[in-house]
Amino acid sequence: MGGEGIVNLWDFQLKAIDAVEDFWNHGGRSVMVSLPTGTGKSHVFAEIIFNRYRSKKPVYFITHSTNLLSQASNHLTNKGIHHGIISPRTPQLRTRVQVISAQTLIRRIDQLPEPEFIIFEEAHHSAAEMFKKPMRVWSNAKFLGLTATPGRTSGQPLDMYEHLITSESIRWFINEGYLSDYDYYAPEEIDMSGVHKRMGDYITKEVETKVDNKAVIGNVVEHYQNFAAGTSGVAFGVSIKHILDITRQFNESGFPMESLHSRGNKNVLDTINAVRNGGINLISACDIIGEGTDIPGLTTEIDIRPTGSLIIYLQHTGRVLRASFAPGYDLSSKAGRLAAIAAGKKPKAIILDCVSNWTRHGLPDEERTWSLKGTTKSKTPEPSKYKRCPQCFRPVGIRNRTCPWCQYEFEFTASRMPEQKEGRLTKIEQGSEPVQTAVSGWSNPDNQRLIKLIAATARNVGDARKIAVEAGQTSGKGWMIWKKILKRKG
Repeated sequence: MGGEGIVNLWDFQLKAIDAVEDFWNHGGRSVMVSLPTGTGKSHVFAEIIFNRYRSKKPVYFITHSTNLLSQASNHLTNKGIHHGIISPRTPQLRTRVQVISAQTLIRRIDQLPEPEFIIFEEAHHSAAEMFKKPMRVWSNAKFLGLTATPGRTSGQPLDMYEHLITSESIRWFINEGYLSDYDYYAPEEIDMSGVHKRMGDYITKEVETKVDNKAVIGNVVEHYQNFAAGTSGVAFGVSIKHILDITRQFNESGFPMESLHSRGNKNVLDTINAVRNGGINLISACDIIGEGTDIPGLTTEIDIRPTGSLIIYLQHTGRVLRASFAPGYDLSSKAGRLAAIAAGKKPKAIILDCVSNWTRHGLPDEERTWSLKGTTKSKTPEPSKYKRCPQCFRPVGIRNRTCPWCQYEFEFTASRMPEQKEGRLTKIEQGSEPVQTAVSGWSNPDNQRLIKLIAATARNVGDARKIAVEAGQTSGKGWMIWKKILKRKG
């Protein structure tokens, strides 16, 4: 990428821009573009605005958070695009390009002229009325939504968009030297039984009872000291109360940390800029910087927020995957980018998943298929593709007999991977054929998934019962699978 004011776009960014222009030029109206966090969506929207800068109609860039207004404005300034900011605390300048908070747009929509097009930042929020209303009011305008995660935590469709343009996978961006690779640790497991969901994620008050205690927070500080001491990082907690406790524990342990939240006296943007400039090393937050905020210097994510939402999980891990390039390298080549990352301040990001979110969502760079159609809430969870190494705490493929990180040798016992017995069972692994059993009624796909899930993750009959209930089945079915199908003890 180029310096301030001049940006040399990557090929994948140019490809996304061409796809948007082609869609609009062929009569399309609303399109969503998905690029992973840290791959320069801001440069994409600035280039699209710049390409149509001489048009007479207005262009609006909409952000759902007032904290992101100045960030968007800086990107446009760096591109040389004269613009105004429309917000409650900012006077409106009479310029064609305007950066507007979504809340202000709804309040002033009757006072604003119809634009040529609108760009929505963090467009996975587009199911909200504040995004839908402009589409109804301005029937001739075109719309572009930008997001790293084209889905809703609630499973709602994003069908206000006609077309979805997706990029390569996160792993591709890592391998090509556009994102940082990472080391992933899962030092703690947490039992989420009894915690309910609302709009696709766990209810905050109920989660607090699981994670907001001194023993868990103390472990988090120890894990940071063991795996990431001295690195810059962000800790994501469940609530303001929770992150204040996290911050106190870190400070008492000699690791200065500041909390970012809406009830604090400190200016959020000043704190974020201090992190960017290296003045602050560690911060904690719940929702205020969970998405959209660019903080290039962050190396470590400390995840202490159990979440049932893949969207939130990926937004949080994405905060630390942004590449940090050492100067003096040719960034136009893959070899140059990889060398620049290796020689930079962050050869690898560090993710401390202290609440085992990876067991619910997989690792950040897994292959995923996105759709504007939404998802159903009742889908039975698949068994995890990973297990945790008890020696180095890193996720390891479920089939591995040896940890590739520390060479720990796993003992494959009946309690984890049952061997075939009396022709009734086959060894249960991710991707294996359905379990063959003589017990009538257990061959349908839902039962097969539940058998796999219990076989891969349950440690005793109590776990089996809980897993069955969480999958929408009865606890008795969990007992039956554990005792009669898998013939486990305990």
